[in-house]
Amino acid sequence: MRTFGNQKQMYTSSGVADLSAKRSERALKNITIDWGGPSPSHSDIDKTKRFFRSRGWVGDFFAATGAAEGDAVIIYCISQYYVRVRLEKV
Repeated sequence: MRTFGNQKQMYTSSGVADLSAKRSERALKNITIDWGGPSPSHSDIDKTKRFFRSRGWVGDFFAATGAAEGDAVIIYCISQYYVRVRLEKV
């Protein structure tokens, strides 16, 4: 899988937290992730690795989209705290 998008440029610091942060010290604001499922997920972004800290929805996303090797995961930044994640099939 390939992921496109520069999360560092997409979000302000209030949606980004240190990886070492305890749950109580996460980012000030969560990002809403519309992954195409029955309800959106919510997460902050790890400051050092630039990925969604909460990833419980990812397995459901791959199963629902029928993701296969070579497909691309596209992250659309709709607004400062709202992203849409879609799969582009090859």
